[in-house]
Amino acid sequence: MLLRAKTKGKQIFNGEKWTGLKTYGDNYCELMRDEAMIDVCAAVIVNPKEKLVFLAKRPKKSHLAGFWEFPGGKMEKGESPKECLVRELKEELDVSAKVGSFICESVYHYSEKTVRLLAYWVMIDEKPKLKEHDSFMWVKVEEFDFASLAPADRIVAKEVVNLLNREGGAPLGL
Repeated sequence: MLLRAKTKGKQIFNGEKWTGLKTYGDNYCELMRDEAMIDVCAAVIVNPKEKLVFLAKRPKKSHLAGFWEFPGGKMEKGESPKECLVRELKEELDVSAKVGSFICESVYHYSEKTVRLLAYWVMIDEKPKLKEHDSFMWVKVEEFDFASLAPADRIVAKEVVNLLNREGGAPLGL
């Protein structure tokens, strides 16, 4: 839900949780309610020994077509993030996933929607089969091309690089 308000420098929130403040000049702003945020789960699939991370390329004719991303998808009502990832990875890559610990959250305000990306460490034992993406690759964390990643995924990628480069590697929690 979007609220437009003439503020004259004051921010009025009506005691509710709001996010995504956009200002237009000095007098107008738009506020998006938290209910407008879409919860999406991202699988950071890793080969921890070689510090390789799995990325999938978004399909043509999709939102953010051509960008690379951590695979995953929207959470369904009543679904936990880990359940979401198991389901999405089976649907998108035809793999069974072992979902580990939470990595981080990334909130990104696209022009048409706000996405809250919840990232988790994931291990797979099978070779992925593309069902929805155009291609995939395993990339060394030192070679991440952040500009080629979907914007919400860039924050996750920076945290993944930090965690994998620490002594002891990633706390997978598997």
